[in-house]
Amino acid sequence: MVKVRLPLIIAAVSILMAAEARADCNTDQQVKSVIEKGFVVELKDGSVWQIDPVDINNTIYWHPGAHVTVCEGELINTSAKQLAHAARIPGEGESPNKKS
Repeated sequence: MVKVRLPLIIAAVSILMAAEARADCNTDQQVKSVIEKGFVVELKDGSVWQIDPVDINNTIYWHPGAHVTVCEGELINTSAKQLAHAARIPGEGESPNKKS
C-alpha cells in the first residue's frame, strides 16, 4: 500500500511545484461550477474551460470553491492536487487568445 501512495504523493508535489515556478500562472482562482459531466469547468472570474476528455475523471469531482491555478492550458486544482488539460472557451465578443 505504501509503494502505491508514494508515487502519487511525489506526482502531486511535482505538479504544485511546477505551477509555482511558472511566472505566467494565475494562482488566484476558484471553481464556480463543473458542468457537462466534468467536460466544462467555470471559474469564479467568469472564465469557462473545455476539459480534455482524458482528464474528466478528475474534474467531475471538483467542487465549487476549490482553489485552482491556471497555467498555459492547464487547470491545477491545488485543493485536490489534480491537473486537467484545458482550453479556454472565449466569452461573447472576446478574443479566443485572451488569457485568464
